[in-house]
Amino acid sequence: MRIRPVGSQRAMGNPIWKSIVPRFRLLILCVLYRIVSNSYCIKLTKFKMKEITFVGSTTTLECNYDLEGEQLYSIKWYKDRNEFYRFLS
Repeated sequence: MRIRPVGSQRAMGNPIWKSIVPRFRLLILCVLYRIVSNSYCIKLTKFKMKEITFVGSTTTLECNYDLEGEQLYSIKWYKDRNEFYRFLS
């Protein structure tokens, strides 16, 4: 009695499938590289704020940064995943 593979087991034994998998991996790696290589962020050099600020009062947040030769587009500040300040140039 001989057992024949069915479904995905049969596809994995197919030589065409074996040649497609490495090409697909290469494609995924190329796409990920393009996404990462085109991503830019500023380098934070100094952050300063008062230790204690009372609710309802104003305070000053100071942020110094290095653009590393890039143009500034926007700065967003978050607290607990909520955006509370946005600067657009």
